[in-house]
Amino acid sequence: MGGAAGAGTSALAAVLALLVLSAGVAYTSGGRDPGAVLAWSVRSDPPRWDDVAYAVCEYGDYIYVVGAQDTNHGGYLRVEARSKFDGSLVGAWSADNLTFYAYSADCAIAGGLLYVAYGGWSVAVFDLQLNLLNRVVEYVPGGVTSVAVGDGYLYLAGYEFVEGGYSRWRVEKWSVDGASLVRVKVYVSDPTPLSDEAMQVAVNPVTGHLWVVGHEADYRFRVEILDQDLNLVRAVSNRSRWLACAVDFDENGYAYISGGGFIAKYDPYGNEVAVREFSYYWWAPKLLY
Repeated sequence: MGGAAGAGTSALAAVLALLVLSAGVAYTSGGRDPGAVLAWSVRSDPPRWDDVAYAVCEYGDYIYVVGAQDTNHGGYLRVEARSKFDGSLVGAWSADNLTFYAYSADCAIAGGLLYVAYGGWSVAVFDLQLNLLNRVVEYVPGGVTSVAVGDGYLYLAGYEFVEGGYSRWRVEKWSVDGASLVRVKVYVSDPTPLSDEAMQVAVNPVTGHLWVVGHEADYRFRVEILDQDLNLVRAVSNRSRWLACAVDFDENGYAYISGGGFIAKYDPYGNEVAVREFSYYWWAPKLLY
């Protein structure tokens, strides 16, 4: 899905970066590995207006790209299935009405099903042939930015608006039984009287804890570590650093976090191990270990 400008362009670049990493591009402290080559690159331009790609999931021989098409008229959810080997389009699903309004989207795969969180706290469930099986719509003022799966549960993270027009973190836990979803618990965090927003949730494979990364006080770094019942284990904030956008883990449970002007490494308990800072013009909205 290719956008013409602004958010569409940056989102497409983020998706392509993920595809390049999955194809085996290596990086060193001195820069790009001279032996690395781009395996493939594709563009998608559905009919009418601007289009945005938000996230990529992978399963077997395929990747699933979720985003929005026709954003000039609201942004309708679109999902594409593509071959890992050459990027060729295998299948596509798209909406044509605002019940699938998608100004943000993320995806996760579990049990042979594709879960797509989008827009104002809604979830669509597809099989891997992109047949729509279920849709749950929540009327929460705000938006969901991330979805993750772990131990039979679906976790959503994002933000909700509060009085005065500011926002606070919101995390939800859903039980999963095939295509059926039932909300189990909601956690909210409002660390400052300004706008606070969760950007991504991920499950640490070693500790089982949820790591939620985002910002507090209008774009300042914040991480909250929760247990699987959404109880706060630890919060880490850094007012001197720009917001955290993405998190992923290595096989030992160490976390890698990227955002505006930095990449940082944390141990499984939330202690900073290393950080590399860049210009604030450098931006990493997606990260893959």
